[in-house]
Amino acid sequence: AAVFSVSAGKTVLVSPGTSVQPVLGFGLAASFHSKVSGALESQQKGRLGAFGSIDPQIVANLLGRSPMLQHIDFSDSTVVDDKVLYHIGECCPQLKTLSLRGCPHITDIGLDDIARCNLLQRLDLGHCLLITDDGLLSLAKDLARLQLLSVSHCANVTEEGLAAIAHGCPNLVYLDMSHCKKITDRGLKAVLRNCSGMRYLYVRGASNLTTAELRRAERQVPTVDGLPWRDIIAGDVMSTIEDVKLNDD
Repeated sequence: AAVFSVSAGKTVLVSPGTSVQPVLGFGLAASFHSKVSGALESQQKGRLGAFGSIDPQIVANLLGRSPMLQHIDFSDSTVVDDKVLYHIGECCPQLKTLSLRGCPHITDIGLDDIARCNLLQRLDLGHCLLITDDGLLSLAKDLARLQLLSVSHCANVTEEGLAAIAHGCPNLVYLDMSHCKKITDRGLKAVLRNCSGMRYLYVRGASNLTTAELRRAERQVPTVDGLPWRDIIAGDVMSTIEDVKLNDD
């Protein structure tokens, strides 16, 4: 596998056959990091390049020379925008993991390009405040293999976008919709109806969901975090996420 990481002002491009445990920091830390580090831990350490600050065009150029990238971490990067996502869609057909968590310049236009990476299995859009249902509709059309998704704190996502994801991405096992206050019962019903393999659901702060629908989720999904009557200790949740096993076929 090959990994590209831009996080907290540092960019690292890692070649196939290298260990990247020191530079990974995904928003869905336990599930993403364990998957990537586990795949690479037996390989030799090494890096192709590291930059304290970087221009988006340089990122794009690096991506263009790295068509075998499978894991990209852009968590909390202020330099990543829709232009970079265009190059990901254009240059990274093998991509399986992408974290855009906390990237303030990502919009629906960029998600339309990301949808071209139809092998994508894990996608973190948490705290991407500009994305809307239109972006999720684009993803739902082409990302049938998606298994882990976070739209946490995406204030403009509603039941329309969530329902589209539920229909287009029926293999979801992990969904974080915490603090999405515009999502209603209709969106959650679509998830419960279409994603029969759902194992981890995060609804904390999704204040537009009724008790009746949350009770239904509690009956169907093994781990539901954020239920007002049954809180789960954060450490216990993260330890269970480490056990998520995805099908890489």
